[in-house]
Amino acid sequence: MKSNASANELCDDNQAKARNESTADLEVDNSTLKKRSLLDAVRESYEANKNLRCTRVLYIGHCHSQQQQELVRQIHVEFMAKEYNKENISGALLFIGSNYFYHMLEAPSLEIVQPLFDTLIYDQQQSFLQALNRAQCVASHPQLKGLQVKICCVSEDIAREFPIWSMRDVEVLGGNRDNAKTQKEKKANDEQDITEDQTALQNLLFETMKAMVEVGRQLFMKQASDAALKLFQSSQREIMSRFPTADKIEFFLESKLLFDLAAFKQYFFSPINLKLESEQTWPIEPMISF
Repeated sequence: MKSNASANELCDDNQAKARNESTADLEVDNSTLKKRSLLDAVRESYEANKNLRCTRVLYIGHCHSQQQQELVRQIHVEFMAKEYNKENISGALLFIGSNYFYHMLEAPSLEIVQPLFDTLIYDQQQSFLQALNRAQCVASHPQLKGLQVKICCVSEDIAREFPIWSMRDVEVLGGNRDNAKTQKEKKANDEQDITEDQTALQNLLFETMKAMVEVGRQLFMKQASDAALKLFQSSQREIMSRFPTADKIEFFLESKLLFDLAAFKQYFFSPINLKLESEQTWPIEPMISF
């Protein structure tokens, strides 16, 4: 009888212990569920699809000589050779004719393209502090003097559209450079206070960007990178018809509403320098005594 009683007591103890353990596990699960919020789920989804989003930069330029264009080409090739394997960079670089280039670049962040912009700027006079600090001193190519570059658009945290990065030479039919030059001279003789049509510029920019995004989507339909590169380098109508013409690039370059490269660098990459209004006045205001 004693053995049976002890066996029953042992069985009851094991069942109670099992119930306590299951209750403890349930409490841990409930506490975990309580700590997890909708923001946590959104953040996890954001991080899981991080590689599918990017920062897209569109900029255009005008080269004044064939040597300058070759140097611009070399700078982009060296930058991509250095950064392509480290960062997920995609896009398309077009050299239109012998003077213009059009680059739509997709990168994880805007800071990644800062060294590229630094190299494209011709800095004839570097500051004394930059000369002392070689880490901040960027080699400036004399051949870049006179290079004209305008930033057309910067879009952050958007879907990536290009599967690869590549460049090519393009001879696009359409556009009259002589007519564009005549219009430029006529515009210079007009009044200087004429307000630029911002809506027309935005619409034309949107059309050219939409066409290039469609090129990226065509490339995304290819399974392999080699097939996408072959399609981009081809002369198929669905690709060539979406490339911008020279007169559109000329129109963008003449706009005063777009950042040039130096102003863009100063605005986005330079540290913020706050100055109080009291620091700008003379004589210095006396100290307040309590």
